Amino acid sequence: MMREPGRAPVGLWVVAVILIIVAAVVQLRVILPGRPMAGGIAMAAPASGEQMYGSELGQPGAPPVVELDSPTPPPAEPTPTSSAIPTPSATDTPSATATPTSPPTVTAPPTMPPASPIPTLPSTDIPPTLTLPTLTPTAAPTPTRTTPTATATLSPSSLPYHAALTIGANTREIFQRGLEMGNNPHAFSKVGDSETADGHFMEPFDLGIYSLADYAYLEEVVTYFQGSFSRQSMTAYPAFSAHHVVDPLWANADFCEPGETPLACEYRLHRPSFALILVRSWNPDVYPSALESIIQYSIEQGVVPIVSTCPHQPGGPWAPEGALNPVIRSLAAEYGIPLWDLYATMEPLPDRGVCDPCGDHLTRPPVGGTFGVADFVWPSLQYGATRRNLEGLEILYTMIHEVIGE
Repeated sequence: MMREPGRAPVGLWVVAVILIIVAAVVQLRVILPGRPMAGGIAMAAPASGEQMYGSELGQPGAPPVVELDSPTPPPAEPTPTSSAIPTPSATDTPSATATPTSPPTVTAPPTMPPASPIPTLPSTDIPPTLTLPTLTPTAAPTPTRTTPTATATLSPSSLPYHAALTIGANTREIFQRGLEMGNNPHAFSKVGDSETADGHFMEPFDLGIYSLADYAYLEEVVTYFQGSFSRQSMTAYPAFSAHHVVDPLWANADFCEPGETPLACEYRLHRPSFALILVRSWNPDVYPSALESIIQYSIEQGVVPIVSTCPHQPGGPWAPEGALNPVIRSLAAEYGIPLWDLYATMEPLPDRGVCDPCGDHLTRPPVGGTFGVADFVWPSLQYGATRRNLEGLEILYTMIHEVIGE
């Protein structure tokens, strides 16, 4: 039979199609080795080192023989069994792989206690004082009005200057009671206005800026009361009148307790045995009751109140003697307490010991002196402030020997 020119026989087409199918199946087997194929066709995976095509026939690239068998079920997958992990021997080389460790347990930081507040440090103008135990006050004896004793002799008779002091009949009794309450026999307080708060009054004796000259015996006083001369008192401020001393409104809130008067605050903080008191007032009507309150409270606390008369003042209700000095003298006599008559010893001095142009304060030696108001030589002793310092030491000397008994 003749075939048409240009057309391939049908048998060749069939063979070509079969070969294409076989090639596709082989290609799939390469991709998925050892998997059963649909229609029961199974293909074996090549062994290690075996060529994929034509390894047995020696014809590279030839496709393998395909066997068309009945479908064979795939072999069951083996069930994994647990096996013991071998324990490495001493000769085994340790693995370089790091063994992971458990993360550390995070512990919450401890709760810190709240910070304590900083106490406010006291002003450097006021030296610290010792905290003394609180004493339960006992009933104070009722002060009696007695006739004052004779003026005490305060210095050797050969010395020209000394204070005018009347000790008072109740002075020793008040002092002894103060000792029982815990008062310090080596301490005194200052009570007054700018004339007392001023650094020229008594302060140089704590600072070592003084010359006793012929009054060298007073060195005992400087040593005995060391620390009280320069201490800033709660009851000595500029323009402090008598009624301010016993009014809680005028107490220093940095050191005094609520409702405490300046006088009570000072006695609580310093626990003195003596108080040098020179208080004035622009209101003569309230002055007697205010001064008496100071005296009474001092006696109740076992503090000997040494009240001083006021020096001459060119103006004000007490000029020259005014209404204040008679009150001071009268109350000192009534309560049997020491009277320091500063007015009497200031009168013979030039200008009566008072500087009118400088605010009615006591006169002071010219600037440039070696020791100024604490230089006990002429002409310094012709000035009011110097004389007051000398008399203050003389009065404390008398307290040591005639009241304390040392």
